[in-house]
Amino acid sequence: MEEIDEADSLAVDTDAIIEVLDDAPVTAAVLYGSHARGDATADSDVDLAVVFDDSLGSVETTRARLGLIERLTARLGTDDIDVVPLARTHATLRREIYDDGIVLYGSPDALPAMDDPSPAADQMAAFDELLTEIERVV
Repeated sequence: MEEIDEADSLAVDTDAIIEVLDDAPVTAAVLYGSHARGDATADSDVDLAVVFDDSLGSVETTRARLGLIERLTARLGTDDIDVVPLARTHATLRREIYDDGIVLYGSPDALPAMDDPSPAADQMAAFDELLTEIERVV
């Protein structure tokens, strides 16, 4: 994963994103997808993975995420923005974020480890166990 060193090198206004993040309960943010890879087109959305402050509960995290999308939409002049909590991403998306992403805000040290299981992965593992048990009984 890269750290941003020159905001003008990207098609998206990273300075504006950073200004919005300064007022959000976020400890780190990673730009990923086409804007990070440098192959964005006029139709490309802005993909941002964020690490929310640990003190936020589930409802507060959802509110913070929606507020962040609203402020980014106003600041960037587009509603084609995806903000995902990094800790809740599935392994495939997390791998893409870690491989191609550019840290815009915070430190790479603030990001969860690549091998930290996401809640979705935990839920899938529990579901797989349940299916195995059902198959055993049936």
